[in-house]
Amino acid sequence: MSSNIKSFVLMMAVMVGLVAMTGSASAQGIYNPVDDTYVIGDGQTKLDLSQAFWQNVVTTNKISLGSIGASSLKSQSYRFPAVAGALDRVTVQGEINHGGGFFLQKGGIRVSVVSLTIDLTASPAVLTGLVIVSTNYDQTNTGTVVARLPLAELTLPATMNPPIKEEAFKTLYKQDIVANMTDVLAGNLNSIFSTTSFAGGDSIGSLSFFLVGVPSREHVVEDFIFRY
Repeated sequence: MSSNIKSFVLMMAVMVGLVAMTGSASAQGIYNPVDDTYVIGDGQTKLDLSQAFWQNVVTTNKISLGSIGASSLKSQSYRFPAVAGALDRVTVQGEINHGGGFFLQKGGIRVSVVSLTIDLTASPAVLTGLVIVSTNYDQTNTGTVVARLPLAELTLPATMNPPIKEEAFKTLYKQDIVANMTDVLAGNLNSIFSTTSFAGGDSIGSLSFFLVGVPSREHVVEDFIFRY
């Protein structure tokens, strides 16, 4: 066999091997970095409360702040676990869902907010939450579900202009998302806590989030055998 033929045969063997490896990788669900949709598997959102908001709530109105469930409040900063959602990096459409929540309480009056969602499908983007109100929480430890309400209108930074750049290891980190109180939240807080100090447009603070994406994978028979 001539050297040219041997070289050709070797080259074809390498190409076949590469094709086989690519097919195997696809079946195993190796992440494709050009995927538009970023499915959220894990992460955290941080809400740094502005000094003005803290002053109005804690100092002026004597309202206590606290966290619920898996969230935490430390040094005027809330942290909420990101548990689900999806984000299209090209259109910047989607939502980020969170566990835990927060509450505001004065005496027996308590406003709890859970199931927080950063809704990027709205214009402007908005932070929403499921609101629960109790007027005798100190006695019953319960409340009445009001509704899912818009809490803050969000101003997105230039780093979220499309297409959103992804970080290493299929992560996203964005910061400097400005959060200002909605008229709806201000009206509810004024009514519930018998004050007039809250107003739409007031600064709540700034948001940042760190997300870990779920690798795209094909659902093959082996998935169901070993996972279910």
